[in-house]
Amino acid sequence: MAFTKNQTIVVEYYIAALGRTPEQGGFDFWTTQLDAGMTPAALMTQLLNRDFPEVAARYPAGQTNVQTIENFYQGVFGRASDTAGSAYWAEKLTTLSE
Repeated sequence: MAFTKNQTIVVEYYIAALGRTPEQGGFDFWTTQLDAGMTPAALMTQLLNRDFPEVAARYPAGQTNVQTIENFYQGVFGRASDTAGSAYWAEKLTTLSE
């Protein structure tokens, strides 16, 4: 069975944000939210909510954008970021938080 676009987004965002695949309940819930019109950006915001212990441990309060990017690179690519990639994505995070 092939994943739908929204199912793929959920899996990819879980891996990027949390370093793991979603459990079935989370997978179903967030796929339904995307199917109902939630944007991928809103999903990522939810997955990075520091009110959840798993997120707070991975992305502690006070972490810089560069540290956040490093966590993403490790989670997604299994390696440290390159200088250009880190700078690009840190700037994107800065722009989002303004």
